[in-house]
Amino acid sequence: MVRISKNKITKGGPMKRFLINLAIIGLVIVSPSLVNAQTGFYLGLLGGYSAQKPSLSNFEFEFDRDPSFVYGARLGLKFMMLAVEGVFFQASHSLTTDDPAFIFWANRQVDTNFLGVQLKYFLPLLMLQPYFSLGYGYFGANVEAIGQDRQGSWNAGVGVELHLGKKFALLGEGRYFFSQLEIDNEEMKFGQFVLSGGFNFYF
Repeated sequence: MVRISKNKITKGGPMKRFLINLAIIGLVIVSPSLVNAQTGFYLGLLGGYSAQKPSLSNFEFEFDRDPSFVYGARLGLKFMMLAVEGVFFQASHSLTTDDPAFIFWANRQVDTNFLGVQLKYFLPLLMLQPYFSLGYGYFGANVEAIGQDRQGSWNAGVGVELHLGKKFALLGEGRYFFSQLEIDNEEMKFGQFVLSGGFNFYF
C-alpha cells in the first residue's frame, strides 16, 4: 500500500490560506461598492472657489491672482467605475495689477464660463469613492470694455464622491483649466484653478 505523507498534503497550506483570505477581504471591500454604487443618470449642482491668474503672452506679463466664487451644474451618466458628464460653470474675476504699463487693463471685470464634457474614473471603495478626471470643452472670457473670446481647452482634476444612499451623493473636487484665448488681438492665458463642492441626484 502506498502511503501519502500528511506533510505533503499540508505543505504550502498557510500561504494558500493567506492568499484565499486576502482575496476574500478584497471582494468584501470592492464588491459592495460595485453592486450598490449609484448607477444611471444624475443631475448635480456645484459651487466653490475659483482662482485665476491671467497673463499676456506677447508681453510675458502676469496679472495678480484673483479669487472669486464659482457656481454651475452637471448632467451625467455613471456605470460602475466610469462616468461621463456634461458640465457648465461660470465665475467673475477682476484683472488686478499695479504696473502702470498695463493700467489700461487694470480693474476690468472678467466674466469666465466653461461648457464641456468630462470623463471620470472611480476607485472602487465602499462609501467614499476617489476619482480622476479629464475633460474638454469651450472656455470663454469677456473682459469688460475690451473684448471676448471662446476656445476649446483641456482640463484635469481629482475628486471624491461620498455615497449617501442610492439616490444622493456629496462631491468635492479640484480642477485646473488650461485655457488660451485671443482678447483684443492679444494672446491671453487663463490659468484657472477651481475648488468646488456639490451634490448629485441619481434617477
